[in-house]
Amino acid sequence: MNAARFAPLALLIGACSAAYQAQNLEETDGGTTGDASVQDASISTDAGDASPKDASPLQDGGPAVVDRCASVTCKENARCDGATGACRCIPGFAADGSGACIAPAPGTPLSHSQADVCGRWRADHAAPAGSGWTAGATTCDPGTLTRGALDDAVVRINLFRWLVGLAPAVDDPASFTTAMQCATVAAWNPPGTVPNPHAPPTSAKCYTAGGAAGAGSSNIAWGSASAAAAMDQWVQDNGNDTTFGHRRWILNPPLGRTALGYYGGGGPYGTASCMSSFDGSGAGPSPDWISFPPQGFAPTEIVSWAWTVHLKVGDPTAGTLTVTRASDGATLKMTKLPLLAGYGAYGAVAFRPNGWQATGGETYRATFAGAGPTLSWDVKAIDCP
Repeated sequence: MNAARFAPLALLIGACSAAYQAQNLEETDGGTTGDASVQDASISTDAGDASPKDASPLQDGGPAVVDRCASVTCKENARCDGATGACRCIPGFAADGSGACIAPAPGTPLSHSQADVCGRWRADHAAPAGSGWTAGATTCDPGTLTRGALDDAVVRINLFRWLVGLAPAVDDPASFTTAMQCATVAAWNPPGTVPNPHAPPTSAKCYTAGGAAGAGSSNIAWGSASAAAAMDQWVQDNGNDTTFGHRRWILNPPLGRTALGYYGGGGPYGTASCMSSFDGSGAGPSPDWISFPPQGFAPTEIVSWAWTVHLKVGDPTAGTLTVTRASDGATLKMTKLPLLAGYGAYGAVAFRPNGWQATGGETYRATFAGAGPTLSWDVKAIDCP
């Protein structure tokens, strides 16, 4: 089928819902919370170094290819650069001067200056140069993804986490194969072709046990141009008005590791992505509440997306959100979307701007009341060309 006929799609159903217990996220009974949202998704496939590692002599008698990383052991959160043999910090981490790589404190959203936000947005939200995916030898071979494409996706995840004051996540090489298999079976079995793409039947095209396991614990999306591009669509989460589950998994404070997979062909949408979501190993900040868009400076683009309020304790669905425009004091209409529980460690409620879009340079004053202590904050929309 011609992929150009189909809009990108992301799916989040009951299989992606989980209960949070003692730093573990356990899958629920896979209920019937479905959606048909228009989304963009993709997944990455190469959790290792993308440089050549064949230490044997070349067949044409040329010089041997040296594996510069063969005897190198890097510290945690670092990776050996195959070109130089040097250890480098993985995306989201920085050297502390002793050779260790640590996650810089994300700070609170209010601590992010306008220059910080625009600088990070321009650097980490830049469009990747292609998907980085190469097809395998057979239809059901997951193929390969460059290290750069995987890093681009992790950087994009961590951009959104940093904006709301959360610590970065890392990709999990041990689960890379499962994520790639998930993307492969998802590409060939999108919504409408199987009853539940999060639980593909054994008769599904390109079915594997690993792919099915990944599908049951992942955000899944179809039709994206790259793994990084999927993150925007999952955070925007159009069509998931009962859960906003994709966004909630990405902005789940305990998320520490995730596996990303991408398949660049097959099925009506042409591509598919998976992002494992149930990890709870992160030890970063766990604020009492999170707002998206965040308080303080925020790119104008995301201020026009649906707003969500996430509470560490209590049920936020009882709350109401009032948004006023600072320049003229006008109260702006927001449509409330109560959300189901079970998507990450925090409860959440959503509010969609109704009949207005954000303007760069404007401040939007928000008050959330009725679900515990009243919360008030300013969102300062900024254009970051």
